[in-house]
Amino acid sequence: MTKPLMHSKTSETKKQEKKRMAKKEDKPTLIQTQSLMEKLERPITSLKLKGLPPKIKNRAFNYLAKNIAIKTIGDLTQFREQDLRSMKYLRGEKTIRAIQKELFSMQLSLGMRFTPIIMDVGVFYVV
Repeated sequence: MTKPLMHSKTSETKKQEKKRMAKKEDKPTLIQTQSLMEKLERPITSLKLKGLPPKIKNRAFNYLAKNIAIKTIGDLTQFREQDLRSMKYLRGEKTIRAIQKELFSMQLSLGMRFTPIIMDVGVFYVV
């Protein structure tokens, strides 16, 4: 049985596509949305962290706020998963997963870097 003929890209086209993709990845993304700023400025206590007992939630929030000075969701997104795992009261897999799920539902994640740029038309965030 013979294979059907498939259209393949030339090597030149593949090279151009790789260059274009590399350029896209290198460029930071500018974001200007009121909802993003609202999400980042919300206190960490606004996270629901479904599936965790209230005692564990409160312990984690208190530890972050008092010992690490994480007060907002924006502060929390600056930390990587490894950073949280090394912190007391956040070593549990369920706690880390609950934080990640909640951030994901808000279209955020751990390890994000935000740089505010103030312009005449408003504040932009470089992600």
